Amino acid sequence: MSRILDDHSLLRPLRLLLLLSLSAGLALVACGGDAPTPDEPDSGVPIPSDGGHDSGTPDASIPDASTPDASVPDAGGPDAGGPDGGTTGDGGSDGGTDAGCGPCESPPPPRCNGTRDLVTWSGPGICTASGVCQYSAFSTFCEYGCADGACLPCPRRCDGRECGDDGCGGSCGECGAPQTCGGGGIPGICGPEAGCGTWEPGASLQVARAHPAAVQLSDGNLFVVGGLTSGAVTTRTAESFNPSTNTWTAQGRLPATGTPSGSSTHGFYSYPGAAQLGTGRVLVTGHADSVYALFTPASGDWAPGNGLISERLQPLVLSLADGRVLVASGVDEGGYYPRRTGTYDDTHAAWATGYTRSERFRATGVQLLDGRVLVTSGIADEVYGAAALGAELYDPVSDTWAFTGAPRRARAAAALARLSDGRVLLIGGTSVRGFFSGTAVRTSSVELYDPTTGDWRDTGYLNIARSGHTATVLADGRVLVIGGQDADGKVLSSVEWFDPSTEKWTLTAPLSTGRASHVSALLGDGRVFVVGGTSSTGAILASSEEVLPGGFCAANGCVPESDDVLCAKQTAGCGPLDVTDACGRTRQVSCGACIYPATCGGAGIPARCGQPGVEGWQVEVLGSATGDNKGIVIEPGGEPAIAYVLSSPVGGPEPRLFLARRLATGWNTSPILDDILGGDVALARTREGALRVATRKRVVGSFSSYDVPVFLSWKEGRWWDDVVPSTDFHPPPDTDYLSMGLGPDDEPHLCTLDITSTFNTATLYCYGLDATRRWTRERVDVPGTDFSSPSVAVDGEGRPHVAYYDANQKRLTHAVRSASGWVLETVDASADVGTGASMVLDAQGHPHIAYRDTTNQDLKYARWTGTEWSLQRVDSTDDVGGTPALALDAQGRPHISYEDLTRHHLKYARWTGTQWNLSTVDASGTGGRDSALALDAAGRVHITYFSEGLRYARSPQAPTAKRAAPKR
Repeated sequence: MSRILDDHSLLRPLRLLLLLSLSAGLALVACGGDAPTPDEPDSGVPIPSDGGHDSGTPDASIPDASTPDASVPDAGGPDAGGPDGGTTGDGGSDGGTDAGCGPCESPPPPRCNGTRDLVTWSGPGICTASGVCQYSAFSTFCEYGCADGACLPCPRRCDGRECGDDGCGGSCGECGAPQTCGGGGIPGICGPEAGCGTWEPGASLQVARAHPAAVQLSDGNLFVVGGLTSGAVTTRTAESFNPSTNTWTAQGRLPATGTPSGSSTHGFYSYPGAAQLGTGRVLVTGHADSVYALFTPASGDWAPGNGLISERLQPLVLSLADGRVLVASGVDEGGYYPRRTGTYDDTHAAWATGYTRSERFRATGVQLLDGRVLVTSGIADEVYGAAALGAELYDPVSDTWAFTGAPRRARAAAALARLSDGRVLLIGGTSVRGFFSGTAVRTSSVELYDPTTGDWRDTGYLNIARSGHTATVLADGRVLVIGGQDADGKVLSSVEWFDPSTEKWTLTAPLSTGRASHVSALLGDGRVFVVGGTSSTGAILASSEEVLPGGFCAANGCVPESDDVLCAKQTAGCGPLDVTDACGRTRQVSCGACIYPATCGGAGIPARCGQPGVEGWQVEVLGSATGDNKGIVIEPGGEPAIAYVLSSPVGGPEPRLFLARRLATGWNTSPILDDILGGDVALARTREGALRVATRKRVVGSFSSYDVPVFLSWKEGRWWDDVVPSTDFHPPPDTDYLSMGLGPDDEPHLCTLDITSTFNTATLYCYGLDATRRWTRERVDVPGTDFSSPSVAVDGEGRPHVAYYDANQKRLTHAVRSASGWVLETVDASADVGTGASMVLDAQGHPHIAYRDTTNQDLKYARWTGTEWSLQRVDSTDDVGGTPALALDAQGRPHISYEDLTRHHLKYARWTGTQWNLSTVDASGTGGRDSALALDAAGRVHITYFSEGLRYARSPQAPTAKRAAPKR
């Protein structure tokens, strides 16, 4: 039965369809009702007009209007649907099957279009003339992301929080009385609101200031000077606090003399340093308005300095035990970090100068119990703001600086505190490159330094990562850390203490006002006094707070560890890590990424950077390094130590000598000596396990410079460098290649190849120490220019042996020092042989030598049997034998690492007692040159070598190998 529709009712579904297609889009779906594939458009295709007839797109809620109306002439001619064997002319638009289209009742399921867009379809749909189902598509923006065809719910931000707003209108939990949320100074953590060593308001400064210099004077008063005041202006004012009267008194102004160029109102110039001299006066330097000035507390008078100290900003200024003041570190007007230091003696109004080993500013320093000064932390380069490496010791008696052991993590803006037993805590700071760019990562790690050994180790971690904090040693030996900025850069009010007996950190009552870049001091009456700094709003503070530490107790509430703490506890250096923190929460943390080509776990060590070697070898990538030789020894714990040279970019500082130690959580890298010559490094251990290093250094004479050997010893917690004097010898040293051996009493023997010209005229010298500890030198031979180091070893009678390549005769030579002089003998002259000679002595003092046969491109091995030299060809596959390294195991059997020059692989050979077994260690094709090899007590092999930087390889417990194939 046909139904009569007026013109308006006929157009209504078309208008609705047009609105839907404009607002949400139309989608065409295959007849089976499947959702469009991701490659299909969501909006469908245009719908053709049928001349005003049903158009095949009626609204699903309106009766089918496709049947021709008898009272209305069909202006469109025959129905576009054609004969369908059913109802005439509806084109299948009623959702039937007359046009070959199945039911269009169920729309496709929703799907995500990108990460935040959810697409849904309304149904039932419409079957078009082309035989597909058409649905209206709607797009919804997902505020929290889209996944699995649905908008994600609001993510509750309660990780690490036990109370407060969860970020979604709910709560992370409630605190039981008397605790409150954030009462311990940590948002989201339950803690005490009052009591527990509550901080009370103290006397306010007369001038608000942050980053001032502060000195606790001998009379008990607290003296502060300079800093940044309100409006980001540098202040020259000074004032002192009297604890007995609780009052601040103005102490005049820094003399405005010797003003460096630049704006004195810039915050860059607002970090002065100050220390009290033995005369009672206070030296202030590092301020924009004065190179240095002297303040007399008794009279309140200021006097401008007139000495020779170089002007610098943000220096380290410390009192010395002998009454002098040390000035070090800082940055000059040109943006350079001066290494020159000054010690001022007020009794004689005189400066003495010295030079630090490293450039750094914003360094931290503390005087040790023996009077020496430990300096570490800081910023190492003015371009990127990389945190400074290493630590140094200053000896006031000799006015000398020396490297000591390096902290495991480079950091800036840290705090130092000397414990009552003389050890030193290095607390928090920023740990990675990017101090200036805003990408610095604040750390909660704390390291403990032992001055007697020079060693650093991890100790208890801070509850909250922070920098810009203060550390105050309390009368009972605890260390109180106050304020600073957290991992997100927010100013902290939290306070925590370190107990040396347990090496644990405990949160306690927070400050009433968060502050960073402030001053804290332990007053004579036992109060902890905190003043000034910057607030959480950026305001410069004049207020102070004080507390009697005897009332401190633990702020209850669980504080989850930071990512770096959890990674360190699990000895993880890279990759994601699923852990359960101290609060019992399971979470995933990121332990960092590896530098290409290393991957996390690639060396077969979970959560450590490295690459897979071949046949079970583990390969770790240490980083960029240069040189011809390097040294490796095995330390008492069975892990390797490697000495190597790191060169700077063109135009940068001279190359630097480093020592890398392998620890459970990664490699600890420590500088040993600056401004050396790139090239050879020799490393050895004494019988007691102390390290000895030899390298080359340039010294400047009256009319020329000389390249001389340098011998370095680790003792008394520092590196001592003994430079061979150029003036003691004629001709003076011109050292190009160097090696070292230790005698039975650990006496050093240094053998060098001094190249005087390019015409194959090089002299082989050996240096030693006489009974007076004075260096002596003997000429061994004139073997010509080899461009590789001789190899030296010392037998049980103290006689040095040297193996080297005679470039003039193209042969391998062995020399030994007898009672009458040096005795030379030819080991192998069968071809052009002997380059890269590596020699060790066995228990009988007989030499064993690995070397290259250049003519045949083979690796060879020679040993003295006691009556003659026995020669063997070790490997003849490819062009092999590049820069070999030799070691003997407990049975006296040789192990050799060397380079396959054809394939650029690192290879390894070992003698089984009957044959040579060969294996490939690193088949990356990037080389294996200049290797050094050592064996540990278990017989495991350790190799360091160059392959697109410095690498380290460790053998499996029982390395397997195959016999060499003949050269093709």
